[in-house]
Amino acid sequence: MPPMAARIGPHRAISLAAGLAALLALATGCGGLAGSEPARIQLPHQAPHGDSPAPWTSLDVRDDPGRFHFVVLSDRTGAHRPGVYESAIEKVNLLQPALVMSVGDQIEGYTEDEARLDAEWLEIESFVKRLDMPYFYTAGNHDMGNRVMLRAWSERFGPSYYHFTYKDVLFLVLNSELFPGAAGGGRDFATPDEQARQMAYVEAALREHRDVRWTFVFLHQPFWEMGTGEGEDGEDSGVNPDWRRVEAWLEGRPHTVFAGHLHRYHHEERHGHDRITLATTGGASALRGIEYGEFDHVAWVTMTERGPVIANLLLDGIRGKRLPVGRDAAQRAALRDIVDFEPIRTEGSVFRTGTQGFSLRNETTQPVTVTARVESSGNLKASPPAFERVLGPGESAELDVRLAAEDALPVEELAPVRVRWTLRSEAAAGGARIRSERRTPLVPQRAFPVRPARAPIAVDGRLDEWPRLRFAGESPAEVRGNGFWDGPADGSLRFDVAADAEFVYFAIDVTDDVLRVYPDVLPVNQDGVLFSVDPRPDPERSANGSLRETVVRYGPRAIVFTGFSPPPEEGGERVAMFEKFWPDGLRGAAVRTTGGYAVEVALPVAYLDAAQQGRWEAFRLNLGVADADAPDDHTNFWWRPDRFSENAIPGTGTFVREPRGSPAP
Repeated sequence: MPPMAARIGPHRAISLAAGLAALLALATGCGGLAGSEPARIQLPHQAPHGDSPAPWTSLDVRDDPGRFHFVVLSDRTGAHRPGVYESAIEKVNLLQPALVMSVGDQIEGYTEDEARLDAEWLEIESFVKRLDMPYFYTAGNHDMGNRVMLRAWSERFGPSYYHFTYKDVLFLVLNSELFPGAAGGGRDFATPDEQARQMAYVEAALREHRDVRWTFVFLHQPFWEMGTGEGEDGEDSGVNPDWRRVEAWLEGRPHTVFAGHLHRYHHEERHGHDRITLATTGGASALRGIEYGEFDHVAWVTMTERGPVIANLLLDGIRGKRLPVGRDAAQRAALRDIVDFEPIRTEGSVFRTGTQGFSLRNETTQPVTVTARVESSGNLKASPPAFERVLGPGESAELDVRLAAEDALPVEELAPVRVRWTLRSEAAAGGARIRSERRTPLVPQRAFPVRPARAPIAVDGRLDEWPRLRFAGESPAEVRGNGFWDGPADGSLRFDVAADAEFVYFAIDVTDDVLRVYPDVLPVNQDGVLFSVDPRPDPERSANGSLRETVVRYGPRAIVFTGFSPPPEEGGERVAMFEKFWPDGLRGAAVRTTGGYAVEVALPVAYLDAAQQGRWEAFRLNLGVADADAPDDHTNFWWRPDRFSENAIPGTGTFVREPRGSPAP
C-alpha cells in the first residue's frame, strides 16, 4: 500500500504534505516560518513609550508565523468507558488546535465480523466528524488485528502509514502492527514484504525531509518500553530491531515520538529525544491518578521557534464557557435529591439481618434513569447487587436492599456496604442531558455508649490504659480527596471512647504504611487524625450541613473541630490545628507507633455540660484519617460518612452517656 497521496476535495488528488499545508495555511491565514519579525502590540499615541512607566512587561507577544498548536488523543478502547472519548472531542474543539493526531486503538475490533467492524468505525467517525479541524488516524492493535480488519482499514482509510508537513514540521505516522513481534497477537496479515515496504517508506520520507525544523513520529506501540532484555548492546537490549532502525534514521534531527498502547503515562529521554507514552482517552484504566500514570487526558503541543512545548491536559480540567451553574445547577441538584433513605437503626449491640429501604421521587421535569450497584463489604453482605428504575416526572418508587452479617457481629465492628448511584436525566428544552453520581454508605446505626473509664487516663498518646479498642474502621465509609484507598495498611483505625467525672477521653490507633509529617503543616494537609465533637442538643446535633455554615451560624466553639499529627521525628512534639478555638482544658497527644501512630484526646465534661445546659447526655463524633502518601496524593478516610460532606447521614456517630453502674471497658 504505497501511501503517497490523499484525496482533498471531491475531484483531485494532491500530495498529502502539500495539500495539508495549503489547507491549514488557508485556515489560519498565515504564511512564512519562524524567524520572521515577532508580532507586536500597537499602542495609541497617548500611551507611554520608551523608558516611561507602563502597566505591562513587554509589547512583543508570543506569536509568530511558524507557531501552531496540535492535540494528540490516546487510546479509546480495550474495554472503553462510554462517553469519555466523545467528551474529549468536545473539549478539543474548545481548545481550537490546528490539527488532531491519534496514537491508535480507536475501535474495540478483534473480530472478523464485517458488520460489527463497520458499525464500530461508523461510531468513531461520527465522533471525529464533530471536530472543527483535521484528524489523523493511527493504526493500533484494536484497529488492525487480522486480515479482515486490515481490509476494512484499507477500504475506509487507504494507507496505514503516511507523512505530511506543516509549517516546516514533519509528521510521520507509522503502523506499529506491521513490526515483527508487535504485542497483541493475531498478526497473520503482517507479512515481511509489507513491513519492508513500510521501512523503505519511512527511510525515504526522513531522507526527503532531512532539513525540517522538527519531526514528530506517531505510532501505537512504544517499542522502546517493550524490550525483552535479550540483546547484547546495553540500553537497547531486546528492543524491536525494526524500531531500532527507525531510531537510527531519526538520530541527528530534532524529533519527538508519541505512542499509546500501555494505558499508562511514561516519559523518557532516549538518546536525548523525548519518547512519550500517553495514558488514556477513555480506554481501560484503573484511573489511580498521576502518580501511577493512570488518567484520561490529551496532549497539547505548541510548536515554537525553539521546539515543542508539551502540556498534558486532564479531561476533568477542561471546561467550556457554559459551566453547570444557574438552570443546569438547579437541575443537577434536583437530580441528586431523587434518592432518600433512613438508615437501619438497631437497639441491640449485635446485628444479624435487616432491610434498608430507599425512596425515589423524581421532582424534575424530565424522565430520569436511576441505576444502582451495591458493593458488599467483608462482613456485611447485600442483595440484590444491582437494580435500575426509570421514573417519569413526578413518579415515585420504593426499593429495598437486604443486609446480612455473615457472622453476628457488634455494630462497632461492621464495615459499610456502598451503593453507587448513577442518575441520568433526559435533556430539557434548550439544555443538555445531565448525569449525576453519588455513593451511599450503608451500615446499621445505633447510639453508642460512652463507658466509664476504668482508671485515670494519662493523655500521652500511649494507649496502655486501653486494653481493647471497641470500634473498627478498617474499611472506610467514605474516601475523599485526590488519591485512593489501597486497603487497611494504607489507612485505617481502631478507637474507643470513655469518660470519668472530668473528661471524655478518645483513643485512636491509626495504621499508616507511609508517614509524611512536617512541623509546620496542619494535620488536615498531611498525615493525621481529623476529629470533631458536636455537643449541641438535637435537632442541631443530628442535622448535616457544611462545616463553614455551622461555624458561621453557631460560632467557632460551638463544636470542637481539630486534628492531630504525630511528631515529624520520634520524640518530637505532636502537630495540632485550630488550638485557639479549643474549649478550655482540652488536651491532646500523638506518638509514632510501629505501624503508624496513636492519638489521645481529653475533652472537658464542663464543655459538654455548658453546651447542653445541664448534665451532658450525648454528643456526635466525626472521625477521619488524613493520608498523604505523596506530595500530590492527599486522601481522607472516614469511619462514618463525613458529616460535613454530601454523603452525610443524619445522626451518625452519636455517643450517649452510659447508664450508672455499667461495666468499664
